[in-house]
Amino acid sequence: MSANHFFSVIIPVYRSAPTLDDTISKLLASELPQREIIVMLDCPDNNLLSLADKYKGRVVFDISNERRGKVSSLNKACDMSKGDTFFFLDSDTFLPDEDILERVDEELLDFDIVELKKVVSGNSVLAKLVYYEYIGISAADWLISRSTKRTLGMNGAAFAITRTAFEKVGGFRKVVSEDLDFGLRCFEKGLKFKFIDDITIYTFAPSSFSAWLKQRKRWAYGTAKWLKENWLQIMTIVRSKPQVVLPSLLLIFPSLLALLASFTFKDLALWDAFALLFISFPARSFPILLIPFISAKEMSSILSFLVASAIGMVIYSSLYYFFSRKMKLRFSPVWFILYYLFYSPIWLAAMVWGIVRVLIKDEVEIDWKL
Repeated sequence: MSANHFFSVIIPVYRSAPTLDDTISKLLASELPQREIIVMLDCPDNNLLSLADKYKGRVVFDISNERRGKVSSLNKACDMSKGDTFFFLDSDTFLPDEDILERVDEELLDFDIVELKKVVSGNSVLAKLVYYEYIGISAADWLISRSTKRTLGMNGAAFAITRTAFEKVGGFRKVVSEDLDFGLRCFEKGLKFKFIDDITIYTFAPSSFSAWLKQRKRWAYGTAKWLKENWLQIMTIVRSKPQVVLPSLLLIFPSLLALLASFTFKDLALWDAFALLFISFPARSFPILLIPFISAKEMSSILSFLVASAIGMVIYSSLYYFFSRKMKLRFSPVWFILYYLFYSPIWLAAMVWGIVRVLIKDEVEIDWKL
């Protein structure tokens, strides 16, 4: 059964989009009776201009030689559109199927807004690590969706919403994390939300660690601003649904649980350990001076901390394996352990940095246009 919504597919692009040609061709292959594709081009390169000529008459290209920004482009595209349903896609996404609109159309029968599962594609070390971050985010979205049929803040790279619901929320606000902001306002308006775990949208990790840092600086800053501006509403939601919100947060940031657990072992002799390392470094023999610096109580705390860390890794490995199987995604214990031990702490530190910077200095310079 199909609802036959009139889809307005909206894709904002800045400078370049290597997968856009493939995306447009698959969207045009849709058998829905009514749909339109609107591509907002900011500062397009020659390849994008050639693409606009290729699809002239079948796709609406709104071209600007100046950078208008993502939020401004999205809102303008919505004003230009004719459909009763919006389908928002980021320019760096890749569609696996030609019938994507038909499948989303069916999912919207009983919901106001649906978000599609995203999977990171690529063979680089960074891509393999970011892959598990997206599993955690998807697991959290799935948990909140199934428990409340609402969303607190989604990944806006691929989602659909009816025009009626979009107008009820009031469109996108000019904030850095427009998808988090939009998701929270959807929650407040009581919109029915579903996370679709059997439709996959592929996206790509940043091309380098420096590009990742640049992206995460923006994400951390945007999330911190979102928390600062909406802390009262967020705390109200957390108090009313702690059994859903807190586990979701721990799924996204595995290192958060380890950080909280570390306060239990505050008596660790860290100063002694560093002193030992400094004194023993030039020694030819194995640094057996460890024992005199650490008391039996402190040694017990160290062992307890190591055991707790190992148990945490096993628990998280099991959880991520469960959600990977449920969402038909691959799971590698080796890459997950690397993600858990190294990537997750760095990402959590970046988020904490963003929150601290916003508290100390409200504005942070980032390369982003609203």
